[in-house]
Amino acid sequence: MLQQTVRTSVIPYYTRWMERFPTIRDVASADISELLLLWEGLGYYQRVRNIHRTAQIVVATSQTELPTDYSELIKFPGIGDYSARAILSIALGKPYPVIDVNVRRVVRRLFAIEKWDPPADKLIEEYLNRMIPPDQPALFNEAMMELGQTICKVKSPNCLSCPLMDQCQANMSGQQEQLGVKRSTTVKVRRKSYILLVCCGDFLYIERRKSVRFQQLWMFPSIPCEEVLTGLSAEEPARVRFGEDIRLVTELKPHTHYYTKYAEELFPRVYRQPKTREIAGGEWVRLDQLSGFPMPSVYRRIAQELLDYLSKSTDSSNQ
Repeated sequence: MLQQTVRTSVIPYYTRWMERFPTIRDVASADISELLLLWEGLGYYQRVRNIHRTAQIVVATSQTELPTDYSELIKFPGIGDYSARAILSIALGKPYPVIDVNVRRVVRRLFAIEKWDPPADKLIEEYLNRMIPPDQPALFNEAMMELGQTICKVKSPNCLSCPLMDQCQANMSGQQEQLGVKRSTTVKVRRKSYILLVCCGDFLYIERRKSVRFQQLWMFPSIPCEEVLTGLSAEEPARVRFGEDIRLVTELKPHTHYYTKYAEELFPRVYRQPKTREIAGGEWVRLDQLSGFPMPSVYRRIAQELLDYLSKSTDSSNQ
């Protein structure tokens, strides 16, 4: 959970998870939809799918715990070098340095490592192997990660509060702002999509996406804005998919959601249609049962705004 997510956000998720799934066997026997619901809001959903698969492998091979050997541990889905080192050092007390982006930045500044290439990464690992105390690897790793996150920050590092200030070569040469910071050359691509919220009575149409990122998650159908030809409205693709009798009711506020390499602007549009049509890949679900279907967090917010809108519309019509 701590990969790609800050600690303060993780704590309530971790607490709920451990209350519901205290053992590996509990995770292995759970339905993936329930796991995704508990994970909803943390993002990067491939992580929870890997946890599920790993738990199933452990149980299927008649084990009750993960292996304690590095070479065996990294064979499991979702457990790479970083996770294996964290498990071995923090859970099992083995002297493996955990190397995340914060730790790399601390070591780069500490030893004035300027290059960003495999030899430089190897040098960082060598320094950490020398530094890590064999009797307190967990404490060392947690301290290094905390140091990078709270003091040796990307911008405006607080060098006066750093316990390594007198040993830091970047501090001694006044290069704190230059060292340890890789200038990004990637530009975040921006996408725009219409979100189709199609209602029929008390039912709403949702579908499962087939992409790896959104596998097993439920979402609303969408149409990339660039696919709507000049001179045509967004209703044209909606009619093709749901029928000529579909009717636009209103538009909800736009949302912008940020992924790793792109940002997507979402324009939710609420439609009504008099009868449901069977469409491959999706389902008509009751509005009051929508909370039982795992969704990406931005779609959950849109769903709540839809429910709020429909509730207000009903109240107005009853007055």
